[in-house]
Amino acid sequence: YQNDVMEELLRVGGELQNMGDGSMKGLTQLIFHIPTKMLIGMQGKLMQMSRGQAMLSAQFLRWGTYKSGQFKAREQGSISNSADGEANHFSLGKMGKFGGFFVEHGTPVYPGMVVGISNKAENIEVNIAKGKGSDNMRNKQKETAESGSPVIRMGIDEYLGWMDTDEKLEVTPGALRLVKANSKALSAR
Repeated sequence: YQNDVMEELLRVGGELQNMGDGSMKGLTQLIFHIPTKMLIGMQGKLMQMSRGQAMLSAQFLRWGTYKSGQFKAREQGSISNSADGEANHFSLGKMGKFGGFFVEHGTPVYPGMVVGISNKAENIEVNIAKGKGSDNMRNKQKETAESGSPVIRMGIDEYLGWMDTDEKLEVTPGALRLVKANSKALSAR
């Protein structure tokens, strides 16, 4: 997993300072200088890449300048919602080709709310609350039986590590939600 870990840390602006044997046989210790801002959410990424084998510790080195556009925070864009309503099976199934979703059927959504991770680098806006217009009972039964990809579950650390500079994290007792910072819904709250 050493190459994957090194690639990720270099991608976010780390500078490899030293590489040597770890404290136990078969382990490698990598020492990087990296901006603290880029370490938010990194523990989870490294654990996922290394299947639980990587360990991350940090120590303050110095104050320095940071150029905001210097490093790309993430490779994938976000999927944001464009209308009020509730996410439904039909839209989740139909929009599944665009990426994975943080919401499931019945989750209340509003304009500007980030509802998923795009497969591409660009941000996408969709109406995840748009239902299928149908009178036929068989179609309604089929719609409830449709299921998209599994819901992406994240904690605060994962959201903070994944979110981009134009997004804000809403922390409530019941849920965590990402919202586009320029959203009209956010300014109304």
